[in-house]
Amino acid sequence: GVGGQLWFTLVLSAFGLTSIAVGIFFFRKWRVRRVLQLSRTHEHQIQTAHVEFYASLIHILNQFGWIRPRCMPPLEWSRSLPVSTHALQSIEALTHAYYAVRFGEEPLSAARRSELTKQVEALEQLLKGGRDE
Repeated sequence: GVGGQLWFTLVLSAFGLTSIAVGIFFFRKWRVRRVLQLSRTHEHQIQTAHVEFYASLIHILNQFGWIRPRCMPPLEWSRSLPVSTHALQSIEALTHAYYAVRFGEEPLSAARRSELTKQVEALEQLLKGGRDE
């Protein structure tokens, strides 16, 4: 009857939403691991969400055609980029934050992750503004 159809619709909707949420979660983990070239061993040592800001930074820099050679450390590479002094300071600060999380095992609070994500977004706008000039 109507009650059975309603129950079936609710269960099917809940399953669909759960599937979408799980898919988004795994896609984000895969993207961070791929962009930062993290092995599964490293992934267990740090939480993917804690370095997602840096994966976003690398993705933005890649969009500008700046791709880090695997043999070059991130900080050294960032210093070789043809960007303004202000952009370079921002990239270096974000790279140091990444180093602290990745190698210093410094945990990031939700507020700090949000702050770093906003810094990446501001840097992206700065780089886009510099490109248009």
